[in-house]
Amino acid sequence: MITKISEYYDQYNQDNEYCNIFITNMYYWAPISMSNLENKEVHLTEWSNRLLRTATKDGFWFSKKIYKKLKD
Repeated sequence: MITKISEYYDQYNQDNEYCNIFITNMYYWAPISMSNLENKEVHLTEWSNRLLRTATKDGFWFSKKIYKKLKD
């Protein structure tokens, strides 16, 4: 289990770990938001419409890509 996102990016972790568990609330859905929490102390306590649109677009893009692979 890691407690800071910087632990994920350090060389030891990159060379030796295959799976990491980072416990946080549901509003930190991407590594960049966890980095902002650690580096800039940006605390997320609710969803913004912009983040919801981005997450939705990312999810549909990814599932569309997988669907194309399975179809072919």
